[in-house]
Amino acid sequence: KKSILLRKKMAQNNLFTKEFFDFVRAIGESKSKQEEDYLVVREITKLKNHFAFPRNSNKSIAEYVVRMIYCELLGTETPFGYVHAIKLTGSNNIREKRVGYLGLSLCLDRGSEVTILVISSLLRDLSNTNYLIVCAALTCATKILSPEFIQPLLPSVEKVLKHHKPVVRKKALLLIHSMHNQDENSIPNVDQHISDGLYDSDPSVMAAACAFLLDICKKYPEKIEDYKKFGKALTFILDQVLKGRLPQTYNYHHLPAPWVIINILRLYALLGKDDSTLSETFYPSLHEVLLRCDTGINISNAIIFEFVRCITEIYPSHELLDKASSSISRFVESRNNNLKYLGIKSLINIVKISPTYAAKYQNVVINCLEDPDESLKRITLSLLFHMTNSQNSTVICNKLLYFAKRAIDMDLRKKLIQQVTKLAEDFPPNNQWYFDTLNECFFIDAQFVSDEAIHTLLNVIAEGNGESEEDDEAFRRYAVNQFVEIMMTHNTLSDRHIQIIAWVLGEYGYLSESHSKNELIDMLQDLCERSLEMEGTRTWIFSALLKLVVQEGSVPSSLIELLHRYKFSHRVEVQQRCIEFLKVVERLSSSRATFQEVLPYDGSYDDIAVDSALSFLNHFVQQAQQSGQQGYIHEADRDTSIVDFQKPSLILQHRSQPEPVQNAYAGSRFNPHSENAYNPYSETTATHNNHTPPPKVEKQEIPQNTHGLDPSLLGNAKKVWFDSDEEDDDVDESSTPPAYNQSQTLNPVNSPYSDRGASSSYNPAASSSSSSSATWDSPSYNNHPLPKLPREEEYKAPKKETTELVGAMFGGMTNEAPMKKKKRSKPKSQKQQQPKSSMLDFEDFMNQPIQEQAPPPATHSVDDMFDFGSSQQPSHTSTDTSFDDMFATTTDTSQVSSAVEDDVFFSSISQTKNFAEHQASSNALNSTPCSIYKQLISDYGGSSPKVACVDAYLKVSSETFYAEDALVLTVTFETERGYELTNVTFSIQSPTKWVNQFRSEYPYYSSSNPTVVQLKKLQPGIPARVHIYYQLSGLGFGQSLIGTVNYSDNSKQSRHNTLNIKFSIFDVLRPKKATIAQFGPLWKKHSREKKVALSFAADQTPESIAHFLTSTCHFHRVQIRDTEIVCCAYLISLDLPCLLHAKLTNSKTASLTIRSKDTALSNSIAKAISSL
Repeated sequence: KKSILLRKKMAQNNLFTKEFFDFVRAIGESKSKQEEDYLVVREITKLKNHFAFPRNSNKSIAEYVVRMIYCELLGTETPFGYVHAIKLTGSNNIREKRVGYLGLSLCLDRGSEVTILVISSLLRDLSNTNYLIVCAALTCATKILSPEFIQPLLPSVEKVLKHHKPVVRKKALLLIHSMHNQDENSIPNVDQHISDGLYDSDPSVMAAACAFLLDICKKYPEKIEDYKKFGKALTFILDQVLKGRLPQTYNYHHLPAPWVIINILRLYALLGKDDSTLSETFYPSLHEVLLRCDTGINISNAIIFEFVRCITEIYPSHELLDKASSSISRFVESRNNNLKYLGIKSLINIVKISPTYAAKYQNVVINCLEDPDESLKRITLSLLFHMTNSQNSTVICNKLLYFAKRAIDMDLRKKLIQQVTKLAEDFPPNNQWYFDTLNECFFIDAQFVSDEAIHTLLNVIAEGNGESEEDDEAFRRYAVNQFVEIMMTHNTLSDRHIQIIAWVLGEYGYLSESHSKNELIDMLQDLCERSLEMEGTRTWIFSALLKLVVQEGSVPSSLIELLHRYKFSHRVEVQQRCIEFLKVVERLSSSRATFQEVLPYDGSYDDIAVDSALSFLNHFVQQAQQSGQQGYIHEADRDTSIVDFQKPSLILQHRSQPEPVQNAYAGSRFNPHSENAYNPYSETTATHNNHTPPPKVEKQEIPQNTHGLDPSLLGNAKKVWFDSDEEDDDVDESSTPPAYNQSQTLNPVNSPYSDRGASSSYNPAASSSSSSSATWDSPSYNNHPLPKLPREEEYKAPKKETTELVGAMFGGMTNEAPMKKKKRSKPKSQKQQQPKSSMLDFEDFMNQPIQEQAPPPATHSVDDMFDFGSSQQPSHTSTDTSFDDMFATTTDTSQVSSAVEDDVFFSSISQTKNFAEHQASSNALNSTPCSIYKQLISDYGGSSPKVACVDAYLKVSSETFYAEDALVLTVTFETERGYELTNVTFSIQSPTKWVNQFRSEYPYYSSSNPTVVQLKKLQPGIPARVHIYYQLSGLGFGQSLIGTVNYSDNSKQSRHNTLNIKFSIFDVLRPKKATIAQFGPLWKKHSREKKVALSFAADQTPESIAHFLTSTCHFHRVQIRDTEIVCCAYLISLDLPCLLHAKLTNSKTASLTIRSKDTALSNSIAKAISSL
């Protein structure tokens, strides 16, 4: 009706024809993109015919231009109509002229060929007396003007900068800003324009000038010194804004001009950097910003974030830093991940000045690392990087490596590896740790290890620490032994790793105590035979072989054969190296001493005397001159006019020589054998290939099986599903699984899926790691009708492992001044040797079962708090069996089978459930106003409130909480107009086989039966919350709650509303922790199966599929192995197990198998997952 009235009104005003409205309505009613495209093409055909009509009036052309704009907005270009829009700009009618400028600004690209046709109209309209026409011309020029048209328009634009209308001055300054962005030299008096704008009496012009100044300072940091003169003006503007001197139209959520404040804070950060005098003039205004703008709303949070960033960029003030640290506590400790992200980012800025400010947020930082939010996890890793010092470098580097291994995004992996290499170089506890850390980076992804890091590693090996030759030699021996073991245990190595291994073995292979030089030669030959990405890598191997052969004095026949084969390589460097090697072999027996002098032991850093004058050639030069050859003439002494070019001459003609390639290895004798040896993308490397070939991976035949399960997953259940990156799920079968511990405390959470401990509520999005003592016991609902409510002090008790990790990660921050990074020139070496990989202990520590313990005393040292254990990783077995059989070969099936009987793990389905015992805890809760609702939010987080029904007087909303043994639906009643409502009656019809119980703390609440709630009166501003606790008495799910609300308004008139709240199977499904040993027998026992295939729009990984199943479907991830996932859940009240096996068949499809004891349950879960 509204559209019809609007169309009639516009038709009466003769603005548009019916044909235009029909076109807009048809677009709105189109059912597909194809239908929309058809309508647009048909409209364009009509427009071409209309424009071709010779007697069109300007009014008709204006409508056609509007229709042309509509077609452009739908994605179809209409260049045939641009010239008609240009014609409209010459009209005397304001409406037609503005339509023409609007069409040009929306349709023309900057620098379009037809722009030149608009210049005359722009020049004419900029001098028009009607300010609306001037504004239209300025807006269009800002959008379409290109650099070549700046000078013709500039005088007219500068003239309107002094226009009496503020809106014209603002648009003119914006046009000057646009011109300056295109050509910084085009505006000669830019400083004067900014100054005039800042001191303008109108706030809109002042705001435009602030944005102009901020843009210049960002783009041209070298000019910041010239603009510091505007510091006092900015302070004056900020004071006026904070005091509310601007019109009310600039207020946003009761904050005056927040975007102006943000721009001024950003200018403060740029102008006050490293300037103590100017920064001190900013301090009072910054205090005022914090005092007046910290209101807790979103725009206030944005201002506080910019405030923190500002005070960390300007000359630091300890008082402001303390206030900033207190201000961001609201962000860091917020349940909202967006605010938490801002808090972590602000903390990064503060930590750059003093790491001590991060100490009080250490528990929050640890929790953020385990958050499923990827962006929050990334910003927290960046915080760890910036707060690293010499005391916590080991644990933080291991943490970064842990995430780098699992990173799917290559940019994230590259960033983490580069951060690790930098930290390892700046804060190494000893040389062996530094060596192991760099090795770990090579295994994760060698292409992201920089050339500088490689050069530093070789320097460390070659030079040592310079304190003790014995320590240096012990470290080199450790490096040789490690590289030998790597060659023997890894079939696939990156080229960059191979190059380093070859150099170290060539220089220091003689230090190996377990392998002779001949054995090392054989290993290097095998390395040379591998498939390599870069042919230049073989030159490194041949150089190492040459050094070992010279030291040994003999050449194996297999090596001779290898050299003869590769001397015909298409790679010139390889060819040259092989030919030189063969020449050395021919003379090795007669000139061994000479070769050993040329290639000595540990000679990489021996000083080499270089004869820059090449005096050893003097004899040959003298002989040539005596035989009549002309001597070399220096360039300065040449007379090219008398040179006879017909005769041979030794005069060297001047040629432009290419600049030498910068080599990180200059000055050392472990120089790579080709300039691009470390660059897989160099032109030399890609001479015969358009791109660098990927590493070749041998294909393995995968036998078929009925469930499509990879053979690597088949066999013993424990070994098959064990993930080396997860914890050991083996169960101590000699002991009985401990009973469910209801006394364990809960941790406050942001959502129902956050980790609350080992057994208290569930966490579908958490890690699948299960402790060795994990049980399948479900909490008894009769004994504990509601989850135990923790005391406030129990929230603050950190876990033992978390406390240890915090102590190690935040070591050296609490009571020490900011620590400067020490640069590694000659790293220190210690006599004790580290394990082969420091990552192993940290992963075992992270995967240990979580147990509630009191924090260690404050007197403990960092070593006491950070005590990692050791872990043995079981080997994987693979046999060709089915998915059912994979669980049949556990170590002791009798105990495992007995442990999974229904009477142990699940309550009887026929077990009666009642709510009698809720009353005791209910009475205790009622002593505190809204204690039930607050406790529900604290324990389970809840979903966002959804409006169930609303009218002019009453709004009813619902919120869902996922308790372990119940589904809690909170229905909130609120008045809309501030009137008191009376006799509110809420009647419900629950889903079939759902049993409910009402609870409420509202003073006027009463309930006579489980289907009706009565509120005697509903007061304005005081919401009435009714909590409905649901349990299942049988299999019933995927239904709705139907409710009716009757009440009397302020005029005693009866009113009636209905609501319908839909439930899904996932609302009554809860994740159940289990080990793979427990999962196996259950899978065979529950045979009611349903299979479903899923398709995704974007590429997926096993981790993303598991996250979908845990966060959305409320399953617990038992284990991930390659492309397969197993998950487990149970139905509340009935304790029916629901088992799921998922396999990612390709990047966008997955096959799921759901099993339970009931076919209807399996089908319902499958259907619900498919619908998602």
